[in-house]
Amino acid sequence: MSDSNASGCTSMPVVILALLFFWPVGLVLMWTGKTFNLVIRVLITLFFMAAIFLSFTFGLLAMAPGCEGLTVETSGPLGDPMGEMQDRMKEAKDRMKTMRDKVKEARKDMRDEFAKARKEMKGEQQRIQDMIEAFKKPKQESDKPATKKPAKEGKLWFQRRVKPSAYEHVKVEAQEIKPLRPVEFETGSDVIREGSYSLLDEVVTASSEYGVSKLLVGGHTDDVGSDSDNMRLSQRRADAVKRYLETKKIGAELLAIGFGETRPLVEGQDEEARAQNRRVEFQIIEKAATPKKRTLCSGEDDETACLEKRCEAGEARACLERGEQLYGKDETTRRRFNRKACDGGDLLACTKLGAQHERGAGGSKDLKEALLLYTQACAGQDGDG
Repeated sequence: MSDSNASGCTSMPVVILALLFFWPVGLVLMWTGKTFNLVIRVLITLFFMAAIFLSFTFGLLAMAPGCEGLTVETSGPLGDPMGEMQDRMKEAKDRMKTMRDKVKEARKDMRDEFAKARKEMKGEQQRIQDMIEAFKKPKQESDKPATKKPAKEGKLWFQRRVKPSAYEHVKVEAQEIKPLRPVEFETGSDVIREGSYSLLDEVVTASSEYGVSKLLVGGHTDDVGSDSDNMRLSQRRADAVKRYLETKKIGAELLAIGFGETRPLVEGQDEEARAQNRRVEFQIIEKAATPKKRTLCSGEDDETACLEKRCEAGEARACLERGEQLYGKDETTRRRFNRKACDGGDLLACTKLGAQHERGAGGSKDLKEALLLYTQACAGQDGDG
């Protein structure tokens, strides 16, 4: 059905009601009042009669099957509001269920990743602990015939006592060579800054003077960055320090381990706490029964040849140190080196040479010469004997 027919079908009831309820009153007033002449009144009456006829005609047409179909067509787009709302609610529920499933799956993945990371961290800690335990174990020594060690020379009342060096950058404790300031690296790198070389040099000296045979170099970072990145960075830094100490001919066996952020020195996330947690530690694992004395030529490929060369060049200290290497092994040659050191002005060498003459070590026993050497040493003491 066309749009005009649709408009007529929907407006005819209004037209019928208007004519039924309003025009009779108007006609009665017009005829009784004789407002118009007869011809006009007749025309108006005929007009309303024609309008009534047309209204009934269109009313009958509105009841035809075409208009019923139109009614169905016009009601079609309105649909079922309740049904549409239920469909939308069902769709929303389905979406919510899908989201819940995704969140549940994501949580499961997070738990699995966390468990995996925790397992890896635990395994890494166990690996580090195993390395430390293996490092602590003494090496298997080959079976050697027992050799009798010579008795040490007794200390004389005026003999100068040799004390360990005074350290500026480290402090030697029972189980640690503790830096008094941090070992510094370039930011995010394992490159050691030159300002830390003097500190590491003192670690080498202290390790030798205190007889450290095994030293653990531990690298630590703060909590900035991922665990894996910090673990790798700390390991690289510990390796860099180990390489530097080895170039300085440190006598101790070294083990470098990076602990990352797993062993913070202090708790906290401020800059001060993080600065303290970024550090390198030197843990004493083992000390030698008899500390190896550090000489003027420590770190040289041939320490003996170096000392003899410097002794020939007139360094009294080198003569004394070479002689001490021969203690209990070759007293005759030792006496010769002590003589050179004493003649060069080393009073300790004079004392040791006097003890050799007193005991007859490396030559004839000569108490008179021993007394002269002791007197020479006493005369040159600076007050600490």
